[in-house]
Amino acid sequence: MQSTWQVLKHRSGPWIINTGFRRIMFPRVQAECLADFQGRNPDYGEILQRLRFGNSTQSWGWDDGQLVQVAANLAEKGEPGEFRPQRLSHSSLWGRVSLFSAGQTACLARPLEWLASGWMLVALGMIGVCGFVFLIQVEGKQLLQPWHWVLGLLLFLWGAVVHELGHAAALARQGYPAGGMGWGMLFVIPVLHNDVSAISQLPTRGKLKVDLAGVAFQSALGSVLVAGATFFSWGESAFFLAAKMTFFAVAWSLTPFIRTDGYWAFCDGLGYSDLDVPQQEKVTGLRLWVLSGHRVLNVLFLILISVVLPLSWKGRLLVWVPEAWQLGASVVLLAGLLFLWVRVAYRIKNMVVSLISDGRKTDFSHRNQLS
Repeated sequence: MQSTWQVLKHRSGPWIINTGFRRIMFPRVQAECLADFQGRNPDYGEILQRLRFGNSTQSWGWDDGQLVQVAANLAEKGEPGEFRPQRLSHSSLWGRVSLFSAGQTACLARPLEWLASGWMLVALGMIGVCGFVFLIQVEGKQLLQPWHWVLGLLLFLWGAVVHELGHAAALARQGYPAGGMGWGMLFVIPVLHNDVSAISQLPTRGKLKVDLAGVAFQSALGSVLVAGATFFSWGESAFFLAAKMTFFAVAWSLTPFIRTDGYWAFCDGLGYSDLDVPQQEKVTGLRLWVLSGHRVLNVLFLILISVVLPLSWKGRLLVWVPEAWQLGASVVLLAGLLFLWVRVAYRIKNMVVSLISDGRKTDFSHRNQLS
């Protein structure tokens, strides 16, 4: 079954054309020329003819080679050339598997949009803080039944889905529908993800709302789970387990050193798209010290969680493995650590290169640039 086009309009920013295989961002004037293909699956010839007509009647200034390449990209023909409209992508995850399409995600997120305003996100965050404070002051019953673990894990996964729907709802409230939701790996950690790459077109305040909506929604749900443990004595252990995992996930998401919500909020707050790469413009003043300090702390954090902690916990993990499987488990653990170290080393290399590059462009010897 062939996918049909979706033309995602925005009241003031660029439009997004979702061909089913790609999501490509276009300036509004070019996208309007292709809007009639909504719900269809046009072939290469139709697309090229429409682009040529628009270019000739509206004076876009594109040459025929550019028109041919754009049509080829939209029709999934040939190899990408030098010219391409901005393509929406995300490089932090690997091994991604789709769970919900863009349309399904939009349907699930639509009832939550009213909760994605600035004040409502603050209120949800405060509810989450109250639930966390209550959680650390009480102690749940010991888990005795296997179904406690199963129910607790299912409730936690429900919260993870709500987290991603929070991002989608916040983006939709800003005028752009989110893409599909899926599962992927961040380093060696399984995570859910939602395509909100249209966030690049939003102002800083809108970006921060989308960045932090997920943790606001999930933390508020954590408080709901704490309340569930209080009111449903039959499932107290399961609810407490889910709440603890939920608040741990929220804290992890807010960490500004892993490429999750806290990292992207930090990027957007500083006005940069990515802190791991050299910045195009010269960085001076307070931003220089914040950016440099973040990179240094980030390197130390990555070494801590990828080298120091795994090696110190290795013996504790192997204690739970039967003696007959010790050798195999050690090999698997070593292979996992080597894979993790390769990915972490690549990211550390990028940050060190960026730190040196930005420092050279700034010229630390000039005091007036640092004032």
